Amino acid sequence: MRKTRVSRTVPYHETRLSEHFLLSDFMGCNSVYVKGHKNVFFDPDGTRLEEGKYLCDTLLEPILADFGPFSVSYGYISPALSEQIVSYQDPKMPSYHRWDKGAAADICVHSWVRRNAPVFLAHKIDEKYGYSRLITYSESPFLCVSTQMSEGDRPRKAFYENRYTGKAKAKPLFVKKSSVLSRRIAEGEKLELGHDWRGAGYPTYHGGGIRQAQHVRTSRFTVLSDFLYSEHAIRTGVPNMPGPRISEELFAQAGEVYDHLLVTLGIPRVSIVRGFESFRFNDYPAFSWTEHFALELVPPSYVPPSELAEALIGHPALSAVSCDKRTGTVRAVGR
Repeated sequence: MRKTRVSRTVPYHETRLSEHFLLSDFMGCNSVYVKGHKNVFFDPDGTRLEEGKYLCDTLLEPILADFGPFSVSYGYISPALSEQIVSYQDPKMPSYHRWDKGAAADICVHSWVRRNAPVFLAHKIDEKYGYSRLITYSESPFLCVSTQMSEGDRPRKAFYENRYTGKAKAKPLFVKKSSVLSRRIAEGEKLELGHDWRGAGYPTYHGGGIRQAQHVRTSRFTVLSDFLYSEHAIRTGVPNMPGPRISEELFAQAGEVYDHLLVTLGIPRVSIVRGFESFRFNDYPAFSWTEHFALELVPPSYVPPSELAEALIGHPALSAVSCDKRTGTVRAVGR
């Protein structure tokens, strides 16, 4: 079968991976937004895109269907970006996040983490689905999930937990789960945490010990990093983080509009393909978010863009809604 390739000139949001996911959903991360690193999709033989589609179809879509909306904070990284930010292993070697050794994504399942620790969700995922590797992070609402096409119907299912020990900046307890599923299930049923899993609300040992964009909640179904995707910033390598002059209230308003869409349409996800953009490079002032917020959105494959736009018209936080039939995007501008 001929593999699909991603054109260097086609916007990432025009490459659909599955019903609810676009390639653009996986191209941003905190290092890209804060440090201004490029992250250009590198796929000379088409296999990385196929691995990404496999991740979406076999794991992310089932999780979305069973557990509801989630944010993706860290998906694909190019070989060049890997060499700039990866220190826990040889950055030149194939990896899940380079999508040349399977494919991986870090996800936060919003409804779950409001009421329970992510490790218990990880055990549910372990019971229900095939996967290659599954990792929990100390003090973080995010899980790393991955698949590998070559494993087929006999996935590796390597499950690792980094457990918070109750002390900030202390090395987490690393737990390598049993290779036997029945033992892992029994362990999950007996598991009790000695401390509140949230800790500081972000990993104080991993990730440089700093609060990153994905650890800042903006609404019921969104975090700050959801609103930072910029095709221009990612392709050219410029920072795209809001400064102190940007009101937190604007992100809360944008989050409320996003939540409204999911609830009104009864869908688990809409892709945000353009949100906040630094005034230094954007071509439309509203995206600077100095007075109002602006979003460009792409609905799931089964929802017409016009239906998405109609659900937004009349929302009290919006001054304008438009639909671009050519690109399939919907633009919403705040008041």
